[in-house]
Amino acid sequence: MDSAELPQIPGPKTPKGPDLSGVGARFDAQWLQSYLTNKTSKARKKHPEPFRGSDEELQVLVDWLLEQKSDTGKFEPPAVYK
Repeated sequence: MDSAELPQIPGPKTPKGPDLSGVGARFDAQWLQSYLTNKTSKARKKHPEPFRGSDEELQVLVDWLLEQKSDTGKFEPPAVYK
Protein backbone atom coordinates (compact mmCIF):
# COMPACT_ATOMS: atom_id res chain seq x y z
CA MET A 1 0.00 0.00 0.00
CA ASP A 2 1.44 3.39 -0.86
CA SER A 3 0.65 6.63 0.92
CA ALA A 4 -1.87 7.59 -1.80
CA GLU A 5 -3.98 4.58 -0.75
CA LEU A 6 -4.06 5.47 2.93
CA PRO A 7 -7.38 6.80 4.22
CA GLN A 8 -7.75 10.55 4.11
CA ILE A 9 -8.20 12.19 7.50
CA PRO A 10 -10.49 15.20 7.62
CA GLY A 11 -8.77 18.42 8.69
CA PRO A 12 -10.41 20.67 11.28
CA LYS A 13 -12.21 18.05 13.41
CA THR A 14 -9.15 15.82 13.75
CA PRO A 15 -6.99 16.58 16.81
CA LYS A 16 -3.35 17.18 16.05
CA GLY A 17 -0.93 14.69 17.53
CA PRO A 18 2.51 15.47 18.93
CA ASP A 19 5.36 16.59 16.68
CA LEU A 20 7.50 13.49 16.21
CA SER A 21 10.26 15.12 14.19
CA GLY A 22 13.57 14.54 15.91
CA VAL A 23 12.27 11.79 18.21
CA GLY A 24 14.82 9.32 16.82
CA ALA A 25 17.65 11.61 17.92
CA ARG A 26 16.30 11.94 21.47
CA PHE A 27 15.35 8.36 22.42
CA ASP A 28 16.62 4.82 21.82
CA ALA A 29 14.65 1.74 20.72
CA GLN A 30 14.38 0.23 24.19
CA TRP A 31 12.95 3.42 25.70
CA LEU A 32 10.46 3.89 22.84
CA GLN A 33 9.20 0.31 23.18
CA SER A 34 8.82 0.72 26.95
CA TYR A 35 7.02 4.05 26.61
CA LEU A 36 4.65 2.87 23.88
CA THR A 37 3.70 -0.20 25.93
CA ASN A 38 3.29 1.87 29.13
CA LYS A 39 6.21 0.21 30.94
CA THR A 40 7.95 3.56 31.46
CA SER A 41 6.90 7.20 31.63
CA LYS A 42 8.12 10.59 30.41
CA ALA A 43 7.96 13.45 32.90
CA ARG A 44 5.95 11.11 35.15
CA LYS A 45 3.32 10.62 32.44
CA LYS A 46 2.70 7.36 30.64
CA HIS A 47 1.68 7.18 26.98
CA PRO A 48 -2.07 7.94 26.76
CA GLU A 49 -2.88 4.57 25.18
CA PRO A 50 -0.76 1.42 25.44
CA PHE A 51 0.25 -0.04 22.08
CA ARG A 52 -2.13 -2.85 21.14
CA GLY A 53 -0.49 -4.26 18.02
CA SER A 54 1.74 -7.28 17.59
CA ASP A 55 5.42 -7.35 18.54
CA GLU A 56 6.25 -7.11 14.83
CA GLU A 57 4.04 -4.02 14.41
CA LEU A 58 5.63 -2.44 17.47
CA GLN A 59 9.07 -3.03 15.97
CA VAL A 60 8.00 -1.40 12.66
CA LEU A 61 6.71 1.63 14.57
CA VAL A 62 9.85 1.93 16.70
CA ASP A 63 12.09 1.57 13.64
CA TRP A 64 10.15 4.36 11.92
CA LEU A 65 10.35 6.60 14.99
CA LEU A 66 14.12 6.03 15.16
CA GLU A 67 14.39 7.26 11.55
CA GLN A 68 12.86 10.61 12.61
CA LYS A 69 16.16 12.28 13.49
CA SER A 70 15.79 15.77 12.04
CA ASP A 71 13.45 18.55 13.02
CA THR A 72 12.22 19.18 9.47
CA GLY A 73 8.63 18.32 10.32
CA LYS A 74 8.28 16.44 7.01
CA PHE A 75 6.14 13.32 7.42
CA GLU A 76 7.38 10.20 5.67
CA PRO A 77 5.28 7.04 6.18
CA PRO A 78 7.02 3.82 7.30
CA ALA A 79 8.56 1.80 4.46
CA VAL A 80 5.99 -0.97 4.99
CA TYR A 81 3.34 1.43 3.58
CA LYS A 82 5.31 2.57 0.53
